[in-house]
Amino acid sequence: MYYKAPVLLFTYRKPQFLEEIFQAIKQYSPPRLYIASNLHACEEERAVVESIRRTIRKWELPGEILLLCQDKHLLINESIHSGLDHVFSIEEAAIILEDDTVPSASFFSFCNTMLGHHWNSPEIGSIVGCNLGAIDDDQAAYQVPFAIFYWGWATWAKTWQALRDTPLPFGQHDNGVVDKLQDPNSILIPFLQRLDDRCTWDVRWGWQQTLHGLHTVLPGKNMVTNKGFVLEGSYIRFTDSALNSLPCNDMNTEALKRVMHAEHSACYEQRTAAMLTEILLSRSELDYYASLAN
Repeated sequence: MYYKAPVLLFTYRKPQFLEEIFQAIKQYSPPRLYIASNLHACEEERAVVESIRRTIRKWELPGEILLLCQDKHLLINESIHSGLDHVFSIEEAAIILEDDTVPSASFFSFCNTMLGHHWNSPEIGSIVGCNLGAIDDDQAAYQVPFAIFYWGWATWAKTWQALRDTPLPFGQHDNGVVDKLQDPNSILIPFLQRLDDRCTWDVRWGWQQTLHGLHTVLPGKNMVTNKGFVLEGSYIRFTDSALNSLPCNDMNTEALKRVMHAEHSACYEQRTAAMLTEILLSRSELDYYASLAN
């Protein structure tokens, strides 16, 4: 089954990557492009948000463009949930980008191929285009048991609707995720054991899938570059990162093998832990979590 998915693009206050992202979307030519635009949080942000909305209103595609403008500022979790709830009340599946996730041309065909192949699969929750540089293989797509960085991704309405309200076992050592990790000394373990309900939407979404035994599909070649290592980010607010210039690749996605290898899963887990380490360091929280690691 091949399904040409619509695209949902989230925007807030980062105009610098929008044209590059739009050109990739334009080349894909989705049947519908939904754009969820968050409102400014303060007067200082008004000009940039209004400028972004003016730019978006000038975009043209063969398919329909639907602009969803918030009339009040939403926190990041509310913003993402609101946009996904809206789109998945209409569409059966969607490809999701944010205003700092720049995809390669074949990212869209990868998502569509995997969406179609796993449409009724009981073990897959999401498809993610950014593999954090953990894998370099242009012949296969890989499954991993846990992901928290959704930098260019896709899923089905039925999956989102079934999982979005799954309660999480915050603060529990046996929390349904830790036993899936391969490194007993990973910084991920004390981090996940001490989360509360303020955790960001992507951590929550990854955790909810893992609790239901669902895997994430990754491309063998990285297909999305996160350019959001900027000071105006919502959660990542630093510019120096090992993943800041992660290469964005194209690959033939029509005949990919779909496999799961423990060594690639372990490498992806290591890259996830390294990215989390950077975030915690920027928030002056690394020493606390590192002191709790086994």
